[in-house]
Order: sequence, then C-alpha cells, then structure tokens
Amino acid sequence: MEKMHGNSLNCAESVVVRVNKDHPIDAFNSSSMRVASLCGGGICGSGQICGAASGAIICLGLAFGTDGTEDAKTFKERRSLGRSVGNQFLMEFVESWGTTDCRHLKAMDRGELNPAGKLRLKQEPVRDRCEDYVAWSSKKVIQLLSQIEDN
Repeated sequence: MEKMHGNSLNCAESVVVRVNKDHPIDAFNSSSMRVASLCGGGICGSGQICGAASGAIICLGLAFGTDGTEDAKTFKERRSLGRSVGNQFLMEFVESWGTTDCRHLKAMDRGELNPAGKLRLKQEPVRDRCEDYVAWSSKKVIQLLSQIEDN
C-alpha cells in the first residue's frame, strides 16, 4: 500500500495515487483523495465492494466521467464510454480474482472460501492479497486509459 505524508493509505487511495503517479489524470486533485478515503475496506470498512476496485472506478470516472456541464451529446457520449470502460474493468476483476466483494476476497485469502478467479488459482492458497488487488487494479486502469487514448 502507498504512504503519503507519513499516513498509510487504504487500497482505494493507493490505486488512485499509483494510477495518477504513473499515468496522470487531468481531473485528479485533493477531492479525488477525499472520495477515495472512504472507499477502503470495502466502502467505509463495510466489506462491500473491494477498495482496489473502487479506486479503479474513481480513476476511470476522473478520466471519462461527466460533471454535468457538458452539452447533451458530450454528456451522453462520456457517460456511455465511462460506464463501458468501468464495466470492462469490473468484469476483468471478477474473472481474475473471483469477485469484487471485499469480504469474500478476504475469506478466500484466508482459505475460508474456495478460491476463485484465474489469478488466484495460480497462487498459493492462503495469504493476504490486498496489495495484489491494488497492483493489478492500478495496472489494469493504466492499460485501459492507454488503450482509449491510443484510439
């Protein structure tokens, strides 16, 4: 996980920081970090959607989302692209790790649930993989951003 000003960042914050460091996003600012700060631990520590996945969606929203000031055509196009890329990310996360649910990811990490996901099955069965989710999510977002910018 990333550190900033002596603070240990959560998984969502870590993805946002890594992506912006390796592939700067024009819309990134301190508000981006404020949003990400509540997404760690599966959204506010609740164990819901994985913070690494949430951080990735935040990055994609910063890159492709809308702010409501666009003309109707641009608004619709950006919304459609953002949702498409976001859904692609989520689908690939589930294929790779078995779920986006933080509680289930951690239960698989501890060996309490049968392992799922093509990447998990290639690794030893029991260990904390939060850093793996952060690294994978950061790389995947950068890959998606690069692909779209190249088109």
